[in-house]
Amino acid sequence: MACCSATLLAVVLLALSSASVVAEDEDGGQTRQEIAESLSAIENLLDTQASKQRAIETLRQRLERTDSESEREIIETELRDLSEEMRQLDAQIQGVATGVNDGIFDTGDRSFDLQAELEELIQPFVLMLKSATENARQIEQLRQTLSDAERREEVAAEALVNLAPALEAATPDTATALRLAELETLWTERREAAGDLAKAAQRQMDARLAQQIDPAEAAQAAQNAANDAVQSFFSATGRNLILGVGAFAGVLFLLRLLKRGFFSVIGARRARSFPGRLGGLIFDIFTICAAFGAMLVIFNFYNDWLLTGLTILVLIAIGWMVLSSLPNLIEQISLLLNLGAVQEGERVMFNGAPWLVKRLDLYTDLENPALRGGTFTLPVRALAGLYSRPMGENEVWFPSEEGDWVILENEVFGKVVFQSPEIVQVEEEGGAIVTFNLAAYLEQNPRNLSHGFRVTTSFGLDHSHQAIAGEEIPRTMRDYIKGRLATLVDPAQIRAVDAALVSASPSSLDFDLEIDLTGEAAPLYEDLKDALSRFALQCCAQNGWKLPAQPFSLRRAS
Repeated sequence: MACCSATLLAVVLLALSSASVVAEDEDGGQTRQEIAESLSAIENLLDTQASKQRAIETLRQRLERTDSESEREIIETELRDLSEEMRQLDAQIQGVATGVNDGIFDTGDRSFDLQAELEELIQPFVLMLKSATENARQIEQLRQTLSDAERREEVAAEALVNLAPALEAATPDTATALRLAELETLWTERREAAGDLAKAAQRQMDARLAQQIDPAEAAQAAQNAANDAVQSFFSATGRNLILGVGAFAGVLFLLRLLKRGFFSVIGARRARSFPGRLGGLIFDIFTICAAFGAMLVIFNFYNDWLLTGLTILVLIAIGWMVLSSLPNLIEQISLLLNLGAVQEGERVMFNGAPWLVKRLDLYTDLENPALRGGTFTLPVRALAGLYSRPMGENEVWFPSEEGDWVILENEVFGKVVFQSPEIVQVEEEGGAIVTFNLAAYLEQNPRNLSHGFRVTTSFGLDHSHQAIAGEEIPRTMRDYIKGRLATLVDPAQIRAVDAALVSASPSSLDFDLEIDLTGEAAPLYEDLKDALSRFALQCCAQNGWKLPAQPFSLRRAS
């Protein structure tokens, strides 16, 4: 079978070579040598076909005689393969004799098979790649064959050298001598066969090496082929693609411009109403369809079925994506119609911060006036799963503004110097800058002192002062602290000073001190905490008030 296949391949190559010579003949006619070669090829094909026919008859006779089901299946498979080979041989005979392809006269089943069509499209590129690397692959195979043949010849020669002493020492006409003679003949034949194979491989490899193309010529040929391909592309498919994309973009731009002009005429209020949103959504869908339609019209006008098919495949893919994401799409359409959980003009939480839905559309504008650069645009699908609500009266957009003094839960105290949708920076006393991302800053629950704050502390006195603990001590303490505070802050920044007896524990009389100040005094918050405790002790010392016998832990002001 391998021999027949090799013969068939050689005959086909000879026939193709003959056809190529005929095509390149300047006079358009065939020489006597070419005609003789064609007849020889046809005769060889007929001989091969007759051999196949005899094999088919033999298999049919075996099929009639056999009772084994497994052998019957094997014979039927071989018959089908031989029948297909007979059909191919007949087609090759017609091709060599006529020089044309009779596929146009085939009226058989032409059903569409996507996999077969794709394989047919890819096959020329694979064959071209195989053809381009054929010489190099054959040379490598011949090198391997030559190496194997030389190794076999060496092994056979070594075997003969090892056999010679035993053959000479063996008694003639004995079984041992006869067996050794057979082995000598076998290994001699193997050595000669290996030598012949090595010589044949060497000759073929030399011929292949002689056929190798000079790299410079190959590069020039590749460059010329690339130039021809580029010119062919831009003269046909490329031109059609550019025109089609231009038509798509032109229709899209003109219809979008028309929509914008219409909405500017009817006014922003009507455009943002439900009828306006619904009409705009329908018009957007029509715009996309019209743009793709214009592209298909261009491709059909130039009969470019490749680009038409690719465009249809793109539309099918888009349709499939729309169907697979239908629930999300319905939610997004509800948002676009201002009927969803997020509505225009309301307040929505996004990335941990509140935002005003300034404009709700395919690309939605969010705004936070308390943040620097607090306006950005995001696709409407990013709002899926969120919800908005109407704003309350005097509702703030952020717990602080730039310039405010804040205290965070991690005990950071400082001035807000920068806040944006991404980061917030707080400058501590001494100039150190602490940077938080927006979410981390809000998680610290900032306490804003710039709108007013309170500083408090507690202290205890001995039970011997019970007679004056209710009124005299609180009044004296208030007057003393108010006077001392005036040395630290502007009296206009002091809202209130209070001192009161809060409890009488077994060991002491407990008092609370409080001072309320305006936001202008916020930079002195740390100093005021320390000063309030100090003022309480100084007042006790000045008035001779005894601290409790059991030490009282003076709580630091807060």
